[in-house]
Amino acid sequence: MAVPERIIFRAVVATLFSAWLLPAGLAKAQASRDVLADYESVVLAGVLRNGGPRFEIHLNCVPFHKPGNSPSPAPSTRFLGTDGQDPFCTVVSFALSLDGVETEIPRRSYVDLADVALPRGIYITKRGPLIVVHVQGGDGAGSYKASFLFRGTRLVSREVEQLNESGKPTVTQTRY
Repeated sequence: MAVPERIIFRAVVATLFSAWLLPAGLAKAQASRDVLADYESVVLAGVLRNGGPRFEIHLNCVPFHKPGNSPSPAPSTRFLGTDGQDPFCTVVSFALSLDGVETEIPRRSYVDLADVALPRGIYITKRGPLIVVHVQGGDGAGSYKASFLFRGTRLVSREVEQLNESGKPTVTQTRY
């Protein structure tokens, strides 16, 4: 083989070898790097459009079996976001401020939230005069969306949307 043919042959072999090895290597590299982030807390701040208030949301989750996980929920707590098994993490604190004023969020309104999809599972909207904080969590059949409705700085209700036994979405509302 002449020198140019040898170079072309090596280039073709290298290209074929790369085409076979590179995707496997990329898939392996992506699999090891593209793992869901293990967030314990998130802070979301912003301003709602059209004259809405400035807001700041703080949500803190801790691993369920973490030593010193305090305060712990009641033993009979049925967690949202699971299919009956122990959750990976549970919400231990949840705070919202509107235009710099803290809202009142009773602990009983969030103590059953588990496996929250942090950071993407939290957002805020308006529903008429109400401010609504949405918290999503769980996976598959155990997934849920909890909507916390505020009038001013007072939590007035929580709506939880999840699938029932027949796979149809249901909404449960709790008033505060």
